[in-house]
Amino acid sequence: MSHSSMLKARRQHQKTKKRLEVEAKREKRLAKQALAGPVVFHILQRPLIERLAGVELDLDPEVAVTEIAHHWLRAMRTEAP
Repeated sequence: MSHSSMLKARRQHQKTKKRLEVEAKREKRLAKQALAGPVVFHILQRPLIERLAGVELDLDPEVAVTEIAHHWLRAMRTEAP
């Protein structure tokens, strides 16, 4: 393998590595948003639902957030269940 082809292969490897790092960072950010979104939505909408519907939700907010986190962890699992 010539020196120039080795350099070309190395540059290509570095580009690929950088692209994978950027994609991994984006995926981590989206995963965090996938957890935070439903939690924030539940916390903000709960008083509105109780007021508009005229019912008191009997689910403890901490239990609700724990359940949301449980579903998020199950969805983020990489191996087969």
